[in-house]
Amino acid sequence: HKKTDNPINTSENVLNLVGNNKIFSDTIINFSSNDFRSVELTAILPGTADEQAIIPRLKDQIARLPNVLSSPAVDVHLSSTTADSITLSVRPYCHNNHYDSVHRQTLALIRALMLNMSERHA
Repeated sequence: HKKTDNPINTSENVLNLVGNNKIFSDTIINFSSNDFRSVELTAILPGTADEQAIIPRLKDQIARLPNVLSSPAVDVHLSSTTADSITLSVRPYCHNNHYDSVHRQTLALIRALMLNMSERHA
């Protein structure tokens, strides 16, 4: 690579060469400079679901996951609704080093919730 390029290894172990002009003209996103980041997920549930009962339970289960921060607290709220479904925004917070594990574990909890609800309605 040229001396003017800035090598960056990605988490997938791919070397990216970024020219100086790109650095000075584009937005740089740095995931490691802050103490935590949010994991943005959604849960789409049947329109008959009782979000008032589900939200506190889901918050509690997610908060108990390893590496989920207690501050800021897990955020789960109703973000949209239709005649057939409700959508919950689910947002735990973690250190960037734990993003992938928190993402996978939170998805597993959401999936378990959906399976539990479908078994009750079957």
